[in-house]
Amino acid sequence: MTKTQEMIKQNNELREQLNTENKAYYEEILIYMRLRNWLKDEEDIESKLLEILQDIISAQEDGMSAKEYFGQEPKEIADEILSNVPINWLDGLKILGLVFGISIFFSILSDLSADQYKFNLLQLIVHSVTIGAGVIICLSILKKSTFEKEKSSSKLEILLFGATFAGTIGILLASSYFISDAWTIALPKEIALVVTTLAALGVTWKVFILPKGERLLWSSFLPIIWLFVLLAFLNYFPASSDWIQSSNGKVVVVTGVILGLIINYLIGFYAIKKMDVD
Repeated sequence: MTKTQEMIKQNNELREQLNTENKAYYEEILIYMRLRNWLKDEEDIESKLLEILQDIISAQEDGMSAKEYFGQEPKEIADEILSNVPINWLDGLKILGLVFGISIFFSILSDLSADQYKFNLLQLIVHSVTIGAGVIICLSILKKSTFEKEKSSSKLEILLFGATFAGTIGILLASSYFISDAWTIALPKEIALVVTTLAALGVTWKVFILPKGERLLWSSFLPIIWLFVLLAFLNYFPASSDWIQSSNGKVVVVTGVILGLIINYLIGFYAIKKMDVD
């Protein structure tokens, strides 16, 4: 267990000592700070959150509420603390690598009927930016609503997340129609299988070493990723490839992809709601 994970575990245990009012006050700060800019140092943020929690517990023992101790505006406290948290470029590069790995599947596995897989470098960049932007927008929606007195309804949140998800998938699917083929590299199926399998293993490993909240969020991409890998292997062998190209095969493939995308959305939405205080 890393130092960051130990602090998160300690935070979860100590938070149970708070009364209802103080717990609600503190968890607003916690949610806001954890939905930070991903370039901020996570270990430093968890350390600051633990310090705030311990201060609130001490104040509570002295008969003082969190609002009396820190003031009526927890957002100001969180913003001030975040402004002093250093940027961790290494964490940023790790997340960038994760996004890049996920994007490979949308770039390589766009045409299962081809003898060679087309790998468009510009399309890969567009996919990486789109996926990263989609996740950031979803987190920003939740972060923006953290300190609002009148919170957005659950239906509105679902609508906003759904619109972001649909827009992201729409760009990923449509990008192949407006990006020039001049950026395309043709890969033999054997090489494409190796690249996609290694990328899938790398993304899966990276997802499972992330902190709990972020791990659940990024794991939403795993079902569709491994579905693509399975389709790539099925397309490699003549017998299964012929079936994939048949009418029944195409129906099964399309149905599987749609189900994978639905699972991706549901896990992602659930993860964003759960990552608040876990």
